Amino acid sequence: MLEIVIPTRYFIFWYMAVFRIGVEIATICWSANLWDYRWSQVLISQTFPVKA
Repeated sequence: MLEIVIPTRYFIFWYMAVFRIGVEIATICWSANLWDYRWSQVLISQTFPVKA
């Protein structure tokens, strides 16, 4: 078995880096989902016109 020894300061640094990257990715995905949702609503309304 290969054990990787990580100093505490590096562990904290990588933990914070991964956390920030995860937050940014989550934010981007959330924004993209809202964007896709809005565009899908537009496409649906144009493809299948609903007579009000």
